[in-house]
Amino acid sequence: METELIILAAMLMTAGFLSGIVAGLLGVGGGMILVPVLFQTFAFFDLAANLQIHMAVASSMAIICFTGSLSARSHFKRGTVDMEVVKSWGAFIAMGALAGAVAARFIAPAGLKVIFAALALTMATRMLLNDNP
Repeated sequence: METELIILAAMLMTAGFLSGIVAGLLGVGGGMILVPVLFQTFAFFDLAANLQIHMAVASSMAIICFTGSLSARSHFKRGTVDMEVVKSWGAFIAMGALAGAVAARFIAPAGLKVIFAALALTMATRMLLNDNP
């Protein structure tokens, strides 16, 4: 079991490293890599099947909240945040995040997997076709 944990730790560190590179180079969220890795990690630890995808998405979001907050603070200190955009979009972003969190409680794990796969496929297709959003 100890060897398996060392391998798992190495895989998680590699996934974190790769998600950072992908996010930096391609401008996509690291969640595209982290969610599948976390899903498999939770399966490895025999987390209840109906919780695995929920926990993977929630864990990825927790990481994004932390890193996003640090990034926003850094940009704000440099004066590179357009406060007019923050003021006009902030409330809608907060409402969307809240609505998504509430809705996720009522979506079956299979549904969340389909939603995640559809979003990942859409992003991959747009990147492949160089269709800038």
